Amino acid sequence: MKKIYTSIDSEEYRPDAPTDLILNGWMASADPTPLKIQILADGAPIPFRGERRARPDVIQSIEELSDISSDQVGFVLTIPGMDRLWETDSTFQVLAVRGVEQKILWEKTAAQIREEYGGGGGEKKKKKGGPPGGGGGVYGWGWGGFVGGKK
Repeated sequence: MKKIYTSIDSEEYRPDAPTDLILNGWMASADPTPLKIQILADGAPIPFRGERRARPDVIQSIEELSDISSDQVGFVLTIPGMDRLWETDSTFQVLAVRGVEQKILWEKTAAQIREEYGGGGGEKKKKKGGPPGGGGGVYGWGWGGFVGGKK
């Protein structure tokens, strides 16, 4: 199996929208097996919305990905109701899923999310140097769909 490239570009908490946590990023692999996104709270799937975004910059930056469509790489994930979810002791994970293979793209505890966003809205951006593909992030979309989410 070929490497899964991922990155989280930004995360934003919107207390008025209604209390959504929004994750932006991308995920890709040269392997033709579809990649899917799954979001879990303590290992159990939670509802989310997913939207695909074109990311030609990713395809241009990673030679191994030159044969795939940039339309299938970027994404925006919206986790609704975070004001309820962060009152738990849960650990939240966003996973890239390819068959039985899973890669954690993003992981935070409810306490971390409360600490970062408990006072209201705000955006956090992950800044990286160099081209895409260097590390694990949270955002991404593969050739597949979202597992447990809605398109």
